[in-house]
Amino acid sequence: MQVYVRSRGRGPDRKESKETQDYFYWLECETNEKTSPLEFWAMKEYARLIEPEEFGLLIARRDSKLVLIVARLISTDRIDFQQTPVFNSLVCISDDPEDERCLRGIAVAALDENGGCLRDIVDQAITFDADSPIGWRVSKDLVDKLKEFDALGSSPPKEENLTGENNRILREGLKKDLNECALPTRSGILVVVTKFISIGDFVTAEVWRSLSAGVSSNDWLPLKNFNTEKKKKRGTGCLLIPIVIVGGIITLGLF
Repeated sequence: MQVYVRSRGRGPDRKESKETQDYFYWLECETNEKTSPLEFWAMKEYARLIEPEEFGLLIARRDSKLVLIVARLISTDRIDFQQTPVFNSLVCISDDPEDERCLRGIAVAALDENGGCLRDIVDQAITFDADSPIGWRVSKDLVDKLKEFDALGSSPPKEENLTGENNRILREGLKKDLNECALPTRSGILVVVTKFISIGDFVTAEVWRSLSAGVSSNDWLPLKNFNTEKKKKRGTGCLLIPIVIVGGIITLGLF
């Protein structure tokens, strides 16, 4: 399993360079090399469903690889040069089917209030480093700690694509599904938890389970209902729900 962390550095006893001050960077956990986890993947369609300024979670399958993205886990004790809390993001990629339960377990932890124990595990793995050109590094031990997460079961999933409001009740329901059920074996975007992405985006991407504040329902709703309605509206020159996020901006914000 490959693990990547995105954060911002601030050396406590040295003058900050402009590079360190102004940018977040991705580091590969094993090597601490600066890189982008998605630069070799055609995954902009995934990144656009996560807003860089809000917590977000995405699970997707592309060919033999499973990817988990957890965005914006707020640090509890690290601040940047502007004296504001640093936020960290995490990407895990694996082509080993045995890692699926682990990735589901990580996702379940991420859906706890404020990122739960996952937030702390990721944050504690990051340390300021005055010798690093970007001001920080990540511990190799993070991979082993993440591998300790494990979903409880792997029952066959219900294949119907469902969507709902991003609220506490439905997040608990999603945690239960991820804990107890295997993911669909098909390629594509499987799980999205975000803030203001519209149902239209979920319909287009055929997401298996999606939660967004842009969906007004306290119950799970079949996504196919909106797909049918969207086609009807198209005939009259109207869209069911306008696209409220510009994908390119989101992509630049996170990746």
